[in-house]
Amino acid sequence: MTAPSPLGMENGLYRGQLLYTVGGLGSDIDFGDDVEMSDNVLTMHFEFRVEHDFKVDRPPGTDTIVLQPENSWRDWVDRGRPPRTIRQELPFLMTSSGDFNVHLACELQVGERCAIRSENGEQAALDVSLTIPGLYAEATGAPVDRYPLTAGGAPPGFRVREYMQKRPSRLGFSVSGEPLQRMLDAPGSTWRGEVTVVFDAAL
Repeated sequence: MTAPSPLGMENGLYRGQLLYTVGGLGSDIDFGDDVEMSDNVLTMHFEFRVEHDFKVDRPPGTDTIVLQPENSWRDWVDRGRPPRTIRQELPFLMTSSGDFNVHLACELQVGERCAIRSENGEQAALDVSLTIPGLYAEATGAPVDRYPLTAGGAPPGFRVREYMQKRPSRLGFSVSGEPLQRMLDAPGSTWRGEVTVVFDAAL
């Protein structure tokens, strides 16, 4: 007997039954010719429960993300070369045996992206991405590698093809392009914002 893979099933209690004929020639369970049975039907009842694992383990002390160029600020301070991107990555461990979705909740928002704000009230859009090896985007089937996360519209769904236990993963936070230029035009300013990344097992 082969049971369905629980990876593709939702949490819940599943029940079913199978009927087999028992008796003589041609029965599912054949005892040979000239066999007489008072009850020639065998009913087998099945019941099992699916409870998916789902957990995000984040290192302690990672509540604050500091954005900076890949090679620090030295190229800009010493050589006048402005960075193209400022970024930071947050590592975490992902455990899941079922599908889920991920979306953002923003303190500040520009379009479908979260934002950070200066003391003067200027805002700069923040790019947030997700990387989880072995996870696939439901819409395209593509691996989740720097997959962009948004705060608007229907949250993207992700498919688990194999059980993931403490899979090394990461969230990427970055500012580039025109929003970064706006920040560079205000040297000495401090930009802040709060971003909540929501992992939802109820796909």
